[in-house]
Amino acid sequence: MEKRGAAEVIGIDVNSLADCDYPRNFKTEYLSAQPRTVKGLGFAYARRALRSRVQRRILSVYDLSPQTVGTFDFVFMSDLLLHLREPLRALEAIWSVTGGDAIIADAYDPALEATDEPGAIRFIGVLDGYSGLHWWLPTPSALRALLTIARFEDIEEISRFELQTRSRAVPKVVLRARHEARDMA
Repeated sequence: MEKRGAAEVIGIDVNSLADCDYPRNFKTEYLSAQPRTVKGLGFAYARRALRSRVQRRILSVYDLSPQTVGTFDFVFMSDLLLHLREPLRALEAIWSVTGGDAIIADAYDPALEATDEPGAIRFIGVLDGYSGLHWWLPTPSALRALLTIARFEDIEEISRFELQTRSRAVPKVVLRARHEARDMA
């Protein structure tokens, strides 16, 4: 976004794996299964190498608000909702800081979509050694419904593709949504 002329670009992230959205009653077990590295080192290296002005804020997506980060005419979020206990709460927070377009890209479940069950979300609750805990796999219609409930408007699907990860191809859907109002009420 910075290279496209954005006046301000902010990336948010939690500080460590201990701050991730793990099940409260099993947090110790989940953390012991993951390496305890400090997050954000790659961001710092890239920022320095590219002489970037992009800011990294240590902040949970749940804590996004106009008071904490301001509002933006463009918001991009990718591969986050499946890692969150409360994806709707996260989308409501994202809506609160969006004053224009939001692009939401996340994994989806094609097998569940094939059942034609509108708005279906599969609970998976699995921990992998690569990207952490996965709570959910929604259908694209479920993602659209979540965006609607979070008060986004003009929601449209703009792309589907497979992201090749270390272990497998992950089906992804990309949605564009709008929040025109500046009152953020």
